[in-house]
Amino acid sequence: MKKIALIGFCMCSLLAANAQRNTGAAGAYEGPKYIIKTNPLPMLGGQIPLTNEYRLVFEMKTGAKQSVQLYGSYMGKSPFLSLIERYSYELDEDFRLGVSGFRAQAMYKFYLLNSSEAPEGLYIGPNVSFATAKMRNKNYTPDYVNAYYTSGSVIGGYQVIAGHFAFDVYAGIGLKRNVYKVNLQDASDFPIDRLGWWGPKFTFGFNLGYAW
Repeated sequence: MKKIALIGFCMCSLLAANAQRNTGAAGAYEGPKYIIKTNPLPMLGGQIPLTNEYRLVFEMKTGAKQSVQLYGSYMGKSPFLSLIERYSYELDEDFRLGVSGFRAQAMYKFYLLNSSEAPEGLYIGPNVSFATAKMRNKNYTPDYVNAYYTSGSVIGGYQVIAGHFAFDVYAGIGLKRNVYKVNLQDASDFPIDRLGWWGPKFTFGFNLGYAW
């Protein structure tokens, strides 16, 4: 609840600042066309368990009420897992988990308010995402687990721009497909080499960025 209240406070502050935006002599829109965004929270824990995510988002206006948004992320080992490995005496000293992967997303946004143009205001649009990460024991490389997360969603949100500062909060629902490919030398310990399932996907988050 505290996080939701903080996001709400930020939105109200930015809306107040956004109301002061200057327009041209004829009232023409003079807002930005490009935004670079990120979110620091996925650095603590990514979409795939045991990972973190370093995310970069680029949004480009493609029409008066439309824009395209592209995401790219590098996925590494979660910092919480690193702390556990470093300080826990219960783990085998010969086991050190290595994690590496990436995530790519794309979204086309339709802005709905008559009072503003893209990339500002209320929007909705389709989003597709693909993430993969390989997890292995650094001290015994033949064993590994590959994770593949694919999803498609409909996402709605609100983006506020105050000067060059952009704040984008969003939520959505969709369908996901998660697959784990398991490769262990001792198959008797784990006889199943592939796990996969479908399920609903719920999205909620925010991005902060620079607009120009």
